[in-house]
Amino acid sequence: MTTSNSPSPETTSTSLSAVDRRSFLCVTAVGLMASACRKTVPVTTSGATTVQHILSLAAEPFTAETGVQVDTQGGGSTRGVFDVVTGRAHIGGIAREPTASERKLVNFRPLARDAIAVIVHPSSPLAGMTSQQVRSIYTDPLNRMALTRVVMAEGHGTRDALLAHLNVPPAELAADVSANSVNELVLAVARLPQAIGFVSNAEARATVSKDRTVRMVPLDGIDATAATVADGRYPMIRTLYCGVRPVVAHEALRFLDFLGGTRACAIMADLGFVPAAARS
Repeated sequence: MTTSNSPSPETTSTSLSAVDRRSFLCVTAVGLMASACRKTVPVTTSGATTVQHILSLAAEPFTAETGVQVDTQGGGSTRGVFDVVTGRAHIGGIAREPTASERKLVNFRPLARDAIAVIVHPSSPLAGMTSQQVRSIYTDPLNRMALTRVVMAEGHGTRDALLAHLNVPPAELAADVSANSVNELVLAVARLPQAIGFVSNAEARATVSKDRTVRMVPLDGIDATAATVADGRYPMIRTLYCGVRPVVAHEALRFLDFLGGTRACAIMADLGFVPAAARS
């Protein structure tokens, strides 16, 4: 009589069932691990307060659509570049032209165009300024016009854009009050009757329409509006940028793509900016 070493049908069925269970558990474990690896990473941004305002408003519909959280911080354009280079932020908001050395380290995407508006105290007799008058005021160490010259602090894009427009070296800029944020600058102009300052057109118009604590005046006879920015007639126009490292998190790229879409462009237009481009 021969003895067979082949398993019985019942044993085979039981063995296969055990293998199937083990395979199922392995596949499930792998799936859970993959799901954990795909967990969304919050997008972090820092930089120019003007850009921060745009990003914070655009973040709301972006998060609602994708589930990806966006943490926005200010600090100025130079901080935005620094945070991107050092990995502290995925996206840096820049409210001036990037330098040649910055362009070697960071990729910049145009976000929108913006006018730098002239604001004064509501009681100021100034009805308008020319670029030459502004240059004379901000380079006069004696301050012969007796104005309180308010500027953004070093590292902020608005200050750098003003210097570039006036063709004034940083060391020659004469100022009386230095502000660390847009709100701080606007409040300084609002409380000082002889004050003059420069801020984003969108932010100036928001303040004027809200409480009229400051007044906008034309520069070179031209009002700062979205229309005069779009057609290039306003004398002091800057481009706002989003800067990222050459290799960036997937979630940050999704947010950048969202910023180029029609919903984000509509938000920018409503604020008074001229979006760089609207993609459907």
